[in-house]
Amino acid sequence: MVRFIPIQQGIEEGRKQTLPARILLITGTLIFIGTLIILVLIIANYNKDSLNMFLVFAGIALLTFFLFIYLPFRFWRKRLLDWQAWAYTNAATSKN
Repeated sequence: MVRFIPIQQGIEEGRKQTLPARILLITGTLIFIGTLIILVLIIANYNKDSLNMFLVFAGIALLTFFLFIYLPFRFWRKRLLDWQAWAYTNAATSKN
């Protein structure tokens, strides 16, 4: 026998499941924006001596995008889809 739960409880469960990914995504976006600002400053004040610094920060920007934006987004999306599938099977608007 399937036990249905109220919709509000299903929504709260979804918020709990997606919270860590959302926090990491917001924090990662701030870190990524910080590296982009440094990269823009290096480009604006470019001279021949700053080429190595530009390459280092370009690599860091790519790494932070992958680690702190792309992967958390994929994780968040997977958790969201799992929660939606769970909610559609377990939540009910009224008892039958």
